[in-house]
Amino acid sequence: MREHVGGAKEYWVREYGVDGYRADVAGYVPLDFWETARARLEAIKPVFMLGEVQQTAFHHKAFDATYAWDWHNTSKNVAQGKGNATSLFGYYAENESLWPREAMRMTYIENHDSNAWEGTMRENYGDALTAMTALSFTGEGLPLIHNGMEACNAKRLEFFERDPIDWSQDEGCTYCDLLASLIAFRKANPALANGQWGAVMHKVENSNPEQVLSWVRQRDGNKVLGIFNMSDRPASVALTSALAAGTYREFRAGSESSGEVTVREEQQLNLEPWEWTLLSNGSR
Repeated sequence: MREHVGGAKEYWVREYGVDGYRADVAGYVPLDFWETARARLEAIKPVFMLGEVQQTAFHHKAFDATYAWDWHNTSKNVAQGKGNATSLFGYYAENESLWPREAMRMTYIENHDSNAWEGTMRENYGDALTAMTALSFTGEGLPLIHNGMEACNAKRLEFFERDPIDWSQDEGCTYCDLLASLIAFRKANPALANGQWGAVMHKVENSNPEQVLSWVRQRDGNKVLGIFNMSDRPASVALTSALAAGTYREFRAGSESSGEVTVREEQQLNLEPWEWTLLSNGSR
């Protein structure tokens, strides 16, 4: 059976140029199968492997990326008032300590499972949707765009039946513009790259840590500062760490970045509910 399944994977890579696989419930299959299969695929051409598994060992030789279920659940709880900014700090700290540096953890807002069984992105995240989306693209992790998100899909799609996405929903949908802008922002800022190619998140201490998530990622001269009000209440905050200080350009969805913005130690900010800002010394 191993030879048959592994051979089938090789066939599609060799004959049709498939560039990788997503492995459903990968943890239910012995690790040595995946490691052998990966080595045989790599002998044909480089591939990318995504596994539905929550075990760190699967990252050493088998998979590039795995689902960050804990990120999804934590961010959803914060959006629903069941957690706060410290919950997200906790996730990132634990992820940093437990998972290999090269592990790409997929920080997803929605996938086929969550849409069908938990609810749509708007049901799960409400007014926090854009803030959590921006965090999924700029914090440590690999973002996912699930079919229909770019069209503001408002429907729970059938899991076992054919259920075409209604693309007419994209009329007036600005979420797609946000996604496109965040993709461009990631590309313009090497510190936001995946795995060992990107920078780790460093906590920026602030005066209101239960409401405001603030962090810096910097590498090879590129620096990104993220400030997120992770609550449905206005927040006043001072950035009490010198780590935040610098001259930046502000990210703006759907347009070029603003002019220069200077952030000083003890910088005071007033944020509306779920308001967020991304600042970068990069080109966008």
